[in-house]
Amino acid sequence: MTPQGVRVFYIYLVCKTTEDYLLDLDETIEKAVENFLIDREYNEFIKLLKYFVDIQESKFDTVHIVFDEGAGFKIYDQHNDLLDNSYIKNVAVEFLEDNINQDDLLISALITVAPKRIIIHRLSILEDTGIIDTLQNIFPERVNFCNGCKWCNVHVNVKKE
Repeated sequence: MTPQGVRVFYIYLVCKTTEDYLLDLDETIEKAVENFLIDREYNEFIKLLKYFVDIQESKFDTVHIVFDEGAGFKIYDQHNDLLDNSYIKNVAVEFLEDNINQDDLLISALITVAPKRIIIHRLSILEDTGIIDTLQNIFPERVNFCNGCKWCNVHVNVKKE
């Protein structure tokens, strides 16, 4: 290759590398802006949900959320009675008709009953703990975790319905 051919090849590489760099940079900036907007929208939504909780009268002092292996959950009151009242049933019916996931159903049910305290049981069986972060954001200082109590062990194999 001639010296001039080497220079042309070098210029081509620099231009191609710069072009690739600019495309990568553009893609990175686009993803960063998208993530920023998603985070902002999420935070605004959490603020709205917190507002609903704050204006809602608490219907229960304490509720227990017991997660099961089927990615489902049950909600019990402070007397260990299953919550299956009309509030929860109405929310569940609406969500089942719209094919909404379990996390959304749990959040809606908790906002509906606005408990003063939430105790989460069997956290270790959750594959995705994102719902826990969301609950802590919506119900700050109300979410507590059980580390394996008798209540959990009794309800592992018991179905109250």
